[in-house]
Amino acid sequence: EGVTELKDGCFFGCNATAVQLPSTLKKIGACTFRMCTNLTEITLPDNLETIEQGAFDGCASLQRVNVGRGVKCIEYGAFHECYNLSQVHVTDLKAWSEVSISAPVVVYRHFVGFGVYAVGNGNPVMMTQGLYHNGSEVINLKIPQGTRYVSRYAFANCKHIKTVTIPNSVTDVLEYAFIGCSSLEKVYVGSGLEYLGFEDTSRPFMTSKPGYVGKVFANCKFLGEFHMSLASPPVTLPNTFDECPVQYCTLYVPLGAKSNYENHYTWSRFGSIIEEESAIDNLEEDNLQITVEDGAIVLNGTEESLVEVFDLSGRVIYSGYARSVPINNAGIYIVRVNGQTHKVRL
Repeated sequence: EGVTELKDGCFFGCNATAVQLPSTLKKIGACTFRMCTNLTEITLPDNLETIEQGAFDGCASLQRVNVGRGVKCIEYGAFHECYNLSQVHVTDLKAWSEVSISAPVVVYRHFVGFGVYAVGNGNPVMMTQGLYHNGSEVINLKIPQGTRYVSRYAFANCKHIKTVTIPNSVTDVLEYAFIGCSSLEKVYVGSGLEYLGFEDTSRPFMTSKPGYVGKVFANCKFLGEFHMSLASPPVTLPNTFDECPVQYCTLYVPLGAKSNYENHYTWSRFGSIIEEESAIDNLEEDNLQITVEDGAIVLNGTEESLVEVFDLSGRVIYSGYARSVPINNAGIYIVRVNGQTHKVRL
């Protein structure tokens, strides 16, 4: 404990089968665990923020990665050639959606004695073809309300995702976010989306040059329904739906918005465009149930999100991710989850 950074290549080629990282760790340097071919599982602590290029490159026995909610950046080639990686587990979908994942490159920084080069982006899900949330594989993906953007490659190649719901809080979905989700059938998009695949560098979370790559839903070959809550289409590139059978898909738009989509070069390619009352509002209801059990506030029926409990004076009683919050004194308390507040009496 107390270590905040692992230096570049410091465990290169080690024979360890398991590694326990300190909870204080914030950065894993480039090629730190490269070619640790006996390593089978790694848990990335919640305080970890950065995984540099090639950190686990060539860990051929690695089967499971547990990603802490603090990870903010995964650089290219971080999990390159982890051929046996089968499960990537996260506990916070909001945090995962906003992780900065580097684009693939042909070669990267050379380290004397390591002979390092790699291709591929940093997302370990590209190897596993699936993502696990709280122990279960994500099939019906509901991105939590409060998420600002969906990062590039965030859910790329998740072969078993069937539905995606993007809440009103999301303004940007970056390039390749859902590329290769070959079982994806339905998408529901909230009313806050402004950019779909086009990267606006004026955003505080954008660090790259202006992007013209798009391909957000490329190769989603079973896509059948796309529901939009926007009266006017977001900024969208023509290749957003490359290799998707959009000519056989139905696009659902708000009442009175059909002509706006019919006159757009990307959205007009859909086989049919139907007006409907927005479906996103109903889908965004998290069915949160708050009960009081044995002197604790218990939350059920919602995605894991930050829970805050206040007394009536505004003092913070609790802030964290527990689903059961013990309260010492009887009274009235305010519970805030996903930006919504609820009054609870104990």
